[in-house]
Amino acid sequence: MSVSEQAVIGWWRGSFDPGLSLGERIRMAGEAFADRPAVRLGDGSWMPHGALHDRAAGVRRAMSRSLEERGGAVGCLTGTNESLQVALIAVLMSAPSSTVLDPSLPASRNRQALDDIGARTLLADRTTEAYARSLARPDDVVIMLDGVGDASDAGPAPIVDDGVLTVFTSGSTGRPKGVRRPYGAMAHTCYNISWRFGSSPDDLMLYVGSPGHVGTLNDVLLSILNGFAAVPVQLTDLDLRAIYGLIRDLGVNKVSMPPSLLRLLLRHAASNGGFDRDLTVASSGEALLRSDVRLFFEVLGTGSTLWQSYGSTEAGHMYAGFYRPEHATGTGSLPLNSASRGVSIEVLDEEGRPVKPGETGSIRVRTPSLALGYTTGEAGSGFGEDERGRYFMTGDRAQLISEGVFVVEGRADRQINLHGRRVELGEIESAILATPGWGEACAALVADAGGRTTLLAMVSPIPGMTGDPARLRESLRSVLPSFAVPAKLVCVDALPRTTTGKVDLAGVRDTLAKSLASSQGDTGTPAKGPTENWVADAWQAVLGVEQRPSRDVSFDEFGGDSLNAVELCLRFGQKFGVALGMDFVTAHRTVASQAAALQDAAATGTAAGERVVSLRASDEGPVCVLVPGAGGHAWVYLGIAGELATPCELLALNLNFSDRDELLPERLRDTVLASLGGARAARPVVLVGYSRGCLIAATLGGLLREKGVRVGGMALIDPSPLRRDPLRARMAAAVRGWRRSRRRTDHAGARRLLDEQIAATRHEITRLYRPEHTVIGDMPCAMLVTSETARLISSMGSLYGRPVGACEIETVPELGHLDLMRKRGAPIVAGWLAARIAAFGGG
Repeated sequence: MSVSEQAVIGWWRGSFDPGLSLGERIRMAGEAFADRPAVRLGDGSWMPHGALHDRAAGVRRAMSRSLEERGGAVGCLTGTNESLQVALIAVLMSAPSSTVLDPSLPASRNRQALDDIGARTLLADRTTEAYARSLARPDDVVIMLDGVGDASDAGPAPIVDDGVLTVFTSGSTGRPKGVRRPYGAMAHTCYNISWRFGSSPDDLMLYVGSPGHVGTLNDVLLSILNGFAAVPVQLTDLDLRAIYGLIRDLGVNKVSMPPSLLRLLLRHAASNGGFDRDLTVASSGEALLRSDVRLFFEVLGTGSTLWQSYGSTEAGHMYAGFYRPEHATGTGSLPLNSASRGVSIEVLDEEGRPVKPGETGSIRVRTPSLALGYTTGEAGSGFGEDERGRYFMTGDRAQLISEGVFVVEGRADRQINLHGRRVELGEIESAILATPGWGEACAALVADAGGRTTLLAMVSPIPGMTGDPARLRESLRSVLPSFAVPAKLVCVDALPRTTTGKVDLAGVRDTLAKSLASSQGDTGTPAKGPTENWVADAWQAVLGVEQRPSRDVSFDEFGGDSLNAVELCLRFGQKFGVALGMDFVTAHRTVASQAAALQDAAATGTAAGERVVSLRASDEGPVCVLVPGAGGHAWVYLGIAGELATPCELLALNLNFSDRDELLPERLRDTVLASLGGARAARPVVLVGYSRGCLIAATLGGLLREKGVRVGGMALIDPSPLRRDPLRARMAAAVRGWRRSRRRTDHAGARRLLDEQIAATRHEITRLYRPEHTVIGDMPCAMLVTSETARLISSMGSLYGRPVGACEIETVPELGHLDLMRKRGAPIVAGWLAARIAAFGGG
């Protein structure tokens, strides 16, 4: 161990030194851990801490120059990847004022946040550059996190003594609320979380989050200060099987994720051999359940550690609950039983006096991690000061169990926690009332008989006007984060009111609950036999609804989404003893078809994977073969299939095969040929690809033509990658020696089957299908691309062997790569695709 390492390893063991700045702590850690791996890149290679700091050095110099010229603050726009690590190092060392924003949020919301702190300098990488430039004012500057080069030949940028990172959360006024967190407060929070984890440079930590979320920023800073390697997972790109594979295969020993995701991961692990090592798991953002504790120790054993973090953006990490198997028994919420160092928490009655054990009151916290306040200076903010110093009223209600042990019972205000995200109901209502034509609104989190909570809103149009809830909901998507858009808007003439004239919140919730229950009612043919009825039971349990699904309704029509499909497959696997992929639900979408397939699986002991999944049967128009991206799931096309109005038949490829040879171009060609037999043989074929699936679609086009298939053309949706990434290739070579020497012993086991490990599917597609080897020839081809992809294409002379000028390219500037296949983008993509199918359908 080097001298520099000795100076910073275990820095959290002693007392906290407030005189040492966060920037100086980051500098010391960068020197001590320069040769250690820091973050796993998208191609599976590792970037060392030294490389992160070298890249950040160039960013810091460019950023410092911009701040000298323009003043103001710095705004970071990046994904949950290595660029977020570089951005945090740069701003926490050299920016007096900064913020980190999530590029997946509406542009208007992020622009407000940048204006609130006066940001004139923006940091972005290649994936967010177009978005950042669309937000920038004419005199702003955008600095590329992956394009400033090595600044080692120039003097270092100054390190600030302290600064403020503003974290934006939901605000009751309709604007995002900026919480001003001093860098010193962030250091103190990480000091306590490092202590909770027992952090070491030898750790390998997987965390799930999104940029701009305070929990994710803590996880990233934890890695930077403690010198361990991190495996970041973007919250919007969840793939349960891939996460499970990463934890098993990479040797992960620390995990940070919300309880709802942990619950699904444990169920998946229980059906797939569990884990071969002890894990330390921290969960936050939602309440852990006693059933989660029981499942955790059943899957991982008593050698693993489970703890729940209680904190807030305003006060950092305050308390924790550490749990053992005995906590799985009993009733009620799990207790918080361990105070953080330097933190004082009191449970107070309405008169401000400490409550006695068994009584309930409001939580007041005093901590060195306390924020300075809000950018908007909101009244009734919860911040205060008395003779003992500053404090914060969290807005939570708690019951004191005994000295130092309490249970959080809920919020005292109208702030809710939805899937780990804090949401102000007032912000949703403000957004509704700002939409022309609407006069009243009341949002609520409603639970049905199954315990599933759903965000709904009751709305009333201005008297004399007719409101369209569907149009209003689409409008809200442009101003609210996706998780804050109500799942359903219930339109009434007037909101119910109490005798004093106030909105009757209980009456609103009751009406919304009844509407939620009736919305999923079904009058079709009931399930038949024990297996169908068991499947119907599973649907109700997973979706949390009272209504019984008919045997013929499809899972997606009944309200299921991809995450629900994963949970449903876990239940099926546990019941019938077979391993199922999410495409089982895509191929067998009704209760009747799922029951029949499960009976066959139980009889044979296996569940045959569908190579080609029919999303729409039709004798009219061409046959469209849909190729998904590297995730491999046909499910990704369901939203577009539902919006597509043109006559055609839709067949989607499933790329998650148990035999990796199935992904060879010739094998995929034969798979498609087999599905095009019979009556389909005489019909023209249109190939559709998304993301990396565009490479496969383009390759299949030529191979199918060679076999005499009438390929009318190709429709490619935001193709990626467009060329090899030499920077990542250099990074991979730089750390390859380290990986050979540091590979963990448990990494040498046999790889999981491809249909249980999407990461392996992604690797195989990358190996077999290269942009430089893909040629579309003279085949008709149209592309729908994002602004970022259009920018890259404009810098290229040719694309897939065809001059760029000869390519039919349409740009969708308002959508990102992932948005294209989601609800927001499905109507746009479907409209574009309908025109291409009509043009190519004549073969």
